Amino acid sequence: MNARVLVALAVLLSALAAGLAWLELHSARALSSSMDDVARLDALLAGRAALQTSVLSARAGLELSFDEINHALSFMRRTYSEEPVVRARGAAYSKAADELARTGAALRVEETALETFKTDLALLRLSSRYFPLAADALMSRWTPRARRSKPESDNVREATALAAIDSLRTEVERYQEAPTGQIAQRLESMIPRLEALRSPESGDAESADLSALLGHTRMILDRRERVDRFTRNLVQSPVRVHLEAARAAYDQATRAQLKTVVVLRIVASELAALGIIALAVVVWQAVRQRRSSAATK
Repeated sequence: MNARVLVALAVLLSALAAGLAWLELHSARALSSSMDDVARLDALLAGRAALQTSVLSARAGLELSFDEINHALSFMRRTYSEEPVVRARGAAYSKAADELARTGAALRVEETALETFKTDLALLRLSSRYFPLAADALMSRWTPRARRSKPESDNVREATALAAIDSLRTEVERYQEAPTGQIAQRLESMIPRLEALRSPESGDAESADLSALLGHTRMILDRRERVDRFTRNLVQSPVRVHLEAARAAYDQATRAQLKTVVVLRIVASELAALGIIALAVVVWQAVRQRRSSAATK
């Protein structure tokens, strides 16, 4: 084979080997960061579990402050900065980066709902605390001692009101222990009946006490349903699903990158060896040609 052709072939093989070595180095750098990336993804999954636990604890009354919720949410906001980091690892990690982008979008929606949840839960706690006090205040106005100097018709009305308030209190307590649609319907039907107990003879204080009682009842009904709905939505939220998908896609991309690195390393080594062989042949032919020329002379 012509020496020039062999030299050109050797140069070409060496260039290809160098190019593959560069690709292998780039892939190896991505792999070197994989442990840190995986650790951060695992931390986000743990943070998600902590957020869910803190919300459930607050809902159950085990946590009175929202500090744990705020701390877990603050940690979860790292999701927003993780997506561009993973995307920069290369095209192989685009699926993982896309899942992280979906995680961030779902988390933004959830953040807004979480702030509403905290407001609803605070109002629910407030009404749950003051409902029995409002019931006691209103019932104290209609005790037998308070009714002695009143006409018989008023005493009958107030006795009916006392029974209605006692039933309302019982149903509210049941609803707080185990909220069901059936109890909620009974409470909804009780509110208009209690509203009907107002009379022109009712004083301002009595009317204010009745308004407070019914207001707390409505608040408990409304906020309890909203709080429970958010809690259910949080448990079924796509945030964790997308995070787990990002973690799985990252692992898959890392395995593919590892295979690529191994293949590139083997091919680059083979090309480099072929280039060396080609150069050796060129040198050998040049030496043999010199010897032949010297022998001729």
